[in-house]
Amino acid sequence: SADLEPEYIAVSEDSTTAYVSLQEANAVGTLDLATGNWTDIRGLGFKDHSQTGNELDLNADGNVNIQNEQVFGVYMPDGLATVTIDGVDYVLTPNEGDAREWGDYANIDSDKLNGSEKKVEYLINSEIDGLDDSSIYLLGGRSFSIWRADTMEQVYDSGSDFETVTARLFPEYFNSNHKEVELDGRSNKKGPEPEDVKTLTVGDHIYALIGLERMGGIMLYDVSDPANAQYADYLNVRDFSSNDLRNSGDLGAEGICAIPAENSPTGKPLVLVANEISGTVTVITLNVDEDPATTEQTTEQTTEQTTEQTTEQTTEQTTEQT
Repeated sequence: SADLEPEYIAVSEDSTTAYVSLQEANAVGTLDLATGNWTDIRGLGFKDHSQTGNELDLNADGNVNIQNEQVFGVYMPDGLATVTIDGVDYVLTPNEGDAREWGDYANIDSDKLNGSEKKVEYLINSEIDGLDDSSIYLLGGRSFSIWRADTMEQVYDSGSDFETVTARLFPEYFNSNHKEVELDGRSNKKGPEPEDVKTLTVGDHIYALIGLERMGGIMLYDVSDPANAQYADYLNVRDFSSNDLRNSGDLGAEGICAIPAENSPTGKPLVLVANEISGTVTVITLNVDEDPATTEQTTEQTTEQTTEQTTEQTTEQTTEQT
């Protein structure tokens, strides 16, 4: 609690307040920009993975096993985004998780949990304030959340969506690492590892875009009604056929930039994704004439086709589309 390690900043739409993610402390700080005073530091609490809707796969056994477990997730957001909807300010968090590892010191350990075949990474309770000795706490929430900015009360969490969707669309590459293709390779750590989030207004809809650092790709959610946010689409143009980082498409989604149509050179909304492992930038066009909720099958077919192509073909196709 004495080292809050600020990670990321998002500013309210009226430019009066900054929200700072304090990742390792599982908290968000609120800064009044007019006075320079901190008005709040609020902890985000924990995600109960034993509850329906919060399932996860923590058993890295080479199979997809998304189920409830007697463990808690510690949200620990990395990037942040803010949005004002119907006069209410909200903060959006990608619940990545992060350990404190300084030289020989680490506040994490690993052991076989709940019958898992491999050791599962978890926090050492005695090293962190506020953890119950009788419970197990994992890094991150494998989700994104929406919080009321004034109270940091959670109004929505995507639950098990990220793993459920990626397992359905990429069953052979579920929870792969960003440095190698390995089915179930990240299940005993932080799963798909959501890294950043941005919002984009398209007509009457407000969308959240969440980058998955390990599995790769971008999740799209309609957050126009924050308490009832809806999954809309998922795009991943990674080439899973190769472990050669130079020829594997876009790996390691780190930062996102959302460009509304009125500022876009194409006249359509664009999303830029910086991929730290592959050293590439993904340029995505939102087809605003279509309902994203109806295009998932098309995205799935396009992604499957893309993963079979060479990097050269993928690059040429992406350039033509852009």
